[in-house]
Amino acid sequence: VGLLLIAVNAAVGAGIGSLLATRVQRCVGASTKTMLLGSLAVALTVPIYGLLGLFSDDLGFHEGWELLVFAGIYGLAIGPMQGFSRTLYGLLLPPGRESLYFALYQVTDKGSAMIGPLFISWVTQVTGSMRLSFIYSVFFIIVPGVILMRLDVEKGHRDRLASPAEAATDMEESAMENAPVVA
Repeated sequence: VGLLLIAVNAAVGAGIGSLLATRVQRCVGASTKTMLLGSLAVALTVPIYGLLGLFSDDLGFHEGWELLVFAGIYGLAIGPMQGFSRTLYGLLLPPGRESLYFALYQVTDKGSAMIGPLFISWVTQVTGSMRLSFIYSVFFIIVPGVILMRLDVEKGHRDRLASPAEAATDMEESAMENAPVVA
């Protein structure tokens, strides 16, 4: 029952977060990149709070209510994060190649959804503590955040618009014409 409540709380939080984030973005005029960085910052609070449990008996997921609260906070971050990341990704894709790149996005998204829990399970097995796996989560929130901060979205969008879609189509046709025939 506890896990079900946590899952529902995270899902409801994701829906609420998505609605609130788009309204906040409209009200303050923030860019998609800024909103995505904000979502990453909110998501970072969860593993950092979990790591506090290494040093404190009072903080860091020692009680069930903490899991419920932080599942909601994580949901508030993950809902907007999914929407803003896809929007930003779409702004940078070459015209006419969107389906190809979004297919790649989905494959990597599903792959990371498998690798993350496997790694966390391995860390828990090796160390005897699930708490140390929060280091992995912190790392994989901070590193993309740093990369995102360095990303020049405006230049990427200009470059995207300057790249001719026809050139991509011509390359595909040429590749198909020169592809080996398999019988």
